[in-house]
Amino acid sequence: MRRLRTASIYLSLLLLTVVAIWLLTQTDKKIEGTALLISVFSLVTAGITLNQVLDSKLPDVLVEVTDNKRYNLLTLVVKNIGKMTAYNVQIDFTENPLVRFYHEKDQEEYNQLKYTALAPNNELVIALGGASYFGNFKDEQLIHQVSVKFNIGRKDTFLNRYKNTSTIDISSFRKTLSYPNEEIAAYKKVPDELNMISRKISEIATEISRPRKEAEYKKRLEEQKSKGKKNGK
Repeated sequence: MRRLRTASIYLSLLLLTVVAIWLLTQTDKKIEGTALLISVFSLVTAGITLNQVLDSKLPDVLVEVTDNKRYNLLTLVVKNIGKMTAYNVQIDFTENPLVRFYHEKDQEEYNQLKYTALAPNNELVIALGGASYFGNFKDEQLIHQVSVKFNIGRKDTFLNRYKNTSTIDISSFRKTLSYPNEEIAAYKKVPDELNMISRKISEIATEISRPRKEAEYKKRLEEQKSKGKKNGK
């Protein structure tokens, strides 16, 4: 639909431009030609604005890899950030497949993903793997060309079919995840850190209670002196 709408708008503008240029070549039609040409420029601006407004109401499917959906885990996220439901969503990894890798016995390659529909503000998340993921691939193997196709209606026709392409560079996450042995080392430090906190709390409590103890000690000394004076009498 967008292609047909855009083509019809710009074909009409092209026709008007040709007419305006022809009028400018006529000696007695230059004023009309100039006015028509100005009108064409105004219509171009209006057409661009109209397309932007209409496009803002369409579905927009985004595909990305992120490490902020699961702790210490890479995830592939397919998200509709548009205003309408996307139908017949198809995601192709055109040059090399995307790999889901947990360990050697649990891995899967994705050349294509398909979804019947994806509503606005909804997302689909696929866990790819942790830090060990990067031990199996070189940087150039972690760069994926992604082609996303979807419809703005339930019918799969040329007029309502949309397509966009992007690049996903998973190698950029190579230094953002912790390896399992690093996590274990961090966990082992927890008891020592807790003991240190406990000692600090005890020291603070001692400092806080010291003035009170000193006051009590002075009070006892004064009481003992007072008793001694009475006994001396």
